[in-house]
Amino acid sequence: MSGYINPLIISALPVLAVVLFVAQLYMPRRGLFGVLGLILMIGYGAFSLATGSGDVLALVILVMGLVAGFFELASPGFGLFGVTGIACLIAGILLAAQSTGQGISTVGAMLVAAVVAVALFRATGHHVTWLHDQILWTQNGSAEGFRTRENPSDALRGKVGVALTNLRPAGLVDIDGARLDALSRGEFIAQGTPIEVIQTANGTLTVRARAAQLEEA
Repeated sequence: MSGYINPLIISALPVLAVVLFVAQLYMPRRGLFGVLGLILMIGYGAFSLATGSGDVLALVILVMGLVAGFFELASPGFGLFGVTGIACLIAGILLAAQSTGQGISTVGAMLVAAVVAVALFRATGHHVTWLHDQILWTQNGSAEGFRTRENPSDALRGKVGVALTNLRPAGLVDIDGARLDALSRGEFIAQGTPIEVIQTANGTLTVRARAAQLEEA
């Protein structure tokens, strides 16, 4: 079968997949670009297996990389899945290539394609729609029934309450019935998590999950 498939066409599949993945981040999230990118990336591994340049291990590693990338997008963004996914994709592509040189060239072409695609989308005024799902963008003012303390006093330090929204790291907490703006120390705090105020400075409350406090103790 190797004589019927041009190696350059096979090498182009992951490059096109990367462009589609970038488009999925910047375009309305209907899933079409992502699905097509997955098909092309898996197709690269499958064709490499069929032509004998790759093996089952390469295909499995590619699939592992795609799965890790999916979890990275679905999670609050701690980075572990993303790094693992990129490493697996690079390893899978190198293992599936006909030669090490061809594998390195394919990875380099993917990097260039990703940079060019991002530059084109940014130049045309597009923004990463995925970030809108990960960051709290809404404005919470008095018209929506929210109120803040301009200068929280030290009396709030040590107060306990509950997170009204996800803190990424900014969000809203309820302390003694008052809805207040607050920041975590950088970690993700899920909605409904019991929290404690650990610092008040410049009109800002800094909180941490009470579970974290118990673990540190």
